[in-house]
Amino acid sequence: MDVVLIIGTTCFLIPGILLGVLVARLLKSSGDDGLADGISEAVFAPNGYRPMERLLDGADYTYLRSHPAWNGRMNKNFRKARIRLFRGYLRELTRDFKQVRRLIRVLMVTSEVDRSHLAVLLFKQQLCFAASMISVEVSLILYGLGWSRVDVSGVIFVLNTLKVQLQGVVAAPAPAAA
Repeated sequence: MDVVLIIGTTCFLIPGILLGVLVARLLKSSGDDGLADGISEAVFAPNGYRPMERLLDGADYTYLRSHPAWNGRMNKNFRKARIRLFRGYLRELTRDFKQVRRLIRVLMVTSEVDRSHLAVLLFKQQLCFAASMISVEVSLILYGLGWSRVDVSGVIFVLNTLKVQLQGVVAAPAPAAA
């Protein structure tokens, strides 16, 4: 009975701690990622993340498995390399999200128009991004074990929504002089 209790506790405790660390990393504001001087530099191009969507696609594995020299060790190394590349894209996505978020904050503070409503929207987008990243990370872990497909469309959607909000802040008219 004690062994079952210890194993059960461990099975829930370790993922819980890892989830907490991941959430803390995603919600933590980085010190200085290099706030861009111009807004055009901060607005990302969603097409730049298209290779990310195909990176873990099963078509490559199907092709490689058909080769007679392909073995389990090669498959494992190939999967690890693809996951490493995918995590690089995730880091870039997170960097872009933080940069756009930071620019919106700067524009909110320096604007002559009251933009306090954006603070709530910004917070919601930050939570959505963190939840999407957690989902991608869990899927990536399962993918590494051969169990799941990784879908990054949610993360890219949140980042694109934030970009639209940034464009709305920039395009908003200045108050008329009285």
